[in-house]
Amino acid sequence: AGTVPVAVEVALPAVWALACLVLLARGPRTGYALAGLPLGGTAALLLAVVHAPWEATVAAGVVWVLLALVAARAAVLRGRSSEHLVGWLTACYGVVPLTQLLVERADPVLQAAGAWALAAGVAWYATAPGRLAVGHLAALLVSWGHVLLVSRWEGAVLEVYTLPAAAAFAVLGLLQHRAAQPPPGTMLTMAPALSIAIMPTLALAVGSDDLLRLALVVIVGLVCLVAGAVQALRAPLLVGAVTLTVVALMQGSPYLAYVPTWLLLGLAGAVLLALGVAWESALNAGRRVGRW
Repeated sequence: AGTVPVAVEVALPAVWALACLVLLARGPRTGYALAGLPLGGTAALLLAVVHAPWEATVAAGVVWVLLALVAARAAVLRGRSSEHLVGWLTACYGVVPLTQLLVERADPVLQAAGAWALAAGVAWYATAPGRLAVGHLAALLVSWGHVLLVSRWEGAVLEVYTLPAAAAFAVLGLLQHRAAQPPPGTMLTMAPALSIAIMPTLALAVGSDDLLRLALVVIVGLVCLVAGAVQALRAPLLVGAVTLTVVALMQGSPYLAYVPTWLLLGLAGAVLLALGVAWESALNAGRRVGRW
């Protein structure tokens, strides 16, 4: 028995999706048509991935995901939860073209372009009311695209990868701080950017003999610690404390054996007490300002 031609195999679910689209455009919205459109389109794309050149299926997949995100955003604005769910589930197909770009070892420029295109769609969706938290996914895709692009540069320093990613999350955190009332906590708005900016450099600094990088990490950690304690900002306080603790343990561990235990415990207690006092003072000052 002969096999079904590839063109027919791909066309069947595509025709089904097109028929559902026509039904949705001409008549009342039914569950069958609403489910058939994304299912048929996604099935046709998956079959095309198996048989067609990856250059064509990646482009088609990215367009399909962008259309799904646009539809999901429109459903949010209209208050249609079922359509929003269908749009988001369809947008999850974005994993396929991104995986194709990696598996096919495409040029880093194409890989970055695919990630940034999907990031733009997610960012557009995140502008819908109450969806700004999804912007973290857009920032992650922007960061990943940047890493893929920079990976073609031999000898690039670590911060070339991490600082643009941290900047993307910092912009998102600023938007979240301005959009939400009351503003969300700093663990959401500041912690991702600070962690990406400091932690990889911290790991490299304590594991090498790069004194300049280590000095910069210590300075940034001190600034975060002081700013967090004075301004009652939890994220910079924790990031600064973790940074300085790691540096102290890694750099001072060979000499800790010569320090009496009671002195170490006393110093640790004094530091924690000072941080607690500064934190409480900042909270009280904030409450007084709020009463004004």
